[in-house]
Amino acid sequence: MNEAREQICVRGELPSSALASCLEERPSIPPDNCNSSGECAPWLVPLAFVVGAVFGLGGFAQLLANPRRGSRIDPETGALTWWQNRVGKSDGDSGHIAPSDIGSIRIVKQSEGSDEVHLYDLKGNRQFYFDEEVIPHDQDRWTKAMTDRWPHIEVTIVE
Repeated sequence: MNEAREQICVRGELPSSALASCLEERPSIPPDNCNSSGECAPWLVPLAFVVGAVFGLGGFAQLLANPRRGSRIDPETGALTWWQNRVGKSDGDSGHIAPSDIGSIRIVKQSEGSDEVHLYDLKGNRQFYFDEEVIPHDQDRWTKAMTDRWPHIEVTIVE
């Protein structure tokens, strides 16, 4: 088929009988994953939507959960209270300890990412759910404030 006739064929400027023969002459490459309207891989669109929605909701859930982790000294009891993974009305993971029962704070320095922070009672038991996510980003200042107020707390830094 010459180029001029192909252009006319593509634009549909032929009578219907000639257009039918024109379409027959054109090489057709029907992919296996195309539907009758010419959309190829129509199953990918909903799949991509679902995958995108899952990742989007996962990211949004982390944004909601992030402000719901932390620690504080309870003014009524004087206990160090910490929490994380609170979402909605769920209490999430939490714990508390009287500062007089804190034996040590151990900071494990990491070359990449956040340093690990562990809290131990006087018996040497590690306190569950207490980690670097529940204390302020400036760990040195936080540990100094804790040891200034409660000097019996031992701070160990592991390089």
